[in-house]
Amino acid sequence: MNTSLLAPAALLELRRTLSGQLSTADQPVYEHLRKVWNAAVDVSPSLIVQADAAHAVRFARAQNLRLAVRSGCHRLWHRGRRVLVDLSKMKGVDLGPETHHVRLESGLTWGEVAALMHPNGLALTAGNVATVGVGGMTQGGGIGWMIRRHGLTIDRLKAVELITVGGQIVRASLSEHPELFWGVRSSGATFRILTALEFEAHEGGMVYGGLLAFDGPNPAGLLAEYTPLSLEAPEDLTTEAMLMLAPPMPFLPPRRWAVRCCWFWPVSAAPSGRAKLRSGHCAAWAPRWLT
Repeated sequence: MNTSLLAPAALLELRRTLSGQLSTADQPVYEHLRKVWNAAVDVSPSLIVQADAAHAVRFARAQNLRLAVRSGCHRLWHRGRRVLVDLSKMKGVDLGPETHHVRLESGLTWGEVAALMHPNGLALTAGNVATVGVGGMTQGGGIGWMIRRHGLTIDRLKAVELITVGGQIVRASLSEHPELFWGVRSSGATFRILTALEFEAHEGGMVYGGLLAFDGPNPAGLLAEYTPLSLEAPEDLTTEAMLMLAPPMPFLPPRRWAVRCCWFWPVSAAPSGRAKLRSGHCAAWAPRWLT
């Protein structure tokens, strides 16, 4: 989508006043920036604005242009959006190991967050893919491998910095602009652009996990066994059953019924997590499902 439909004077003024990076289709970097994680999706915004999100919102509103936002590139933002606000360069972190308070800018991915927090003995219940962005996934709720012990990501959200429709940056929490904070927590990922999020982290620790792949003609029987066993599992163990198609691999049987396991073993617990994983629920399930 070219920029010919945009007012030339407005585009020139945006280039002059924008503190972030502005990319259009005539620039080499544009082709890289416009791509999203899902390679089957082909979208071409007129403008891609990096970092200066508030300015981009004001510009889009003044020019009556539809706007999309992304942080980790996983979201399938809608076709027809003329301005893409790319937050991927916003990666600031403010971590308080003693207070468990952490402020994360929206461009961080959860893999980056885990790497920063783990040395301090902290973690945040988050998604199950390291490349997902902090901002988008939190607004979607945040289902991850520590959900049974620590809940959704959004359950630990304490405050946000967001951009209003007028292009102003405000902080919202239970005590500041509570109606906006309620909207963030209940309206999904299209409510507002979040530039930073504040969380209460929880105790971190070692995580043991992997994939249990089973061969057999009876996935219904496997799932029937899986349901009660998953309900009996301790809260530190999160599992996910999948019926998946995959190319031939030496470590996978021809018919692939799989259960992914993640055992979260807190820092304060005794150092016997590996033994528990080997002798506990995950190991015990396999013989029952193979018959």
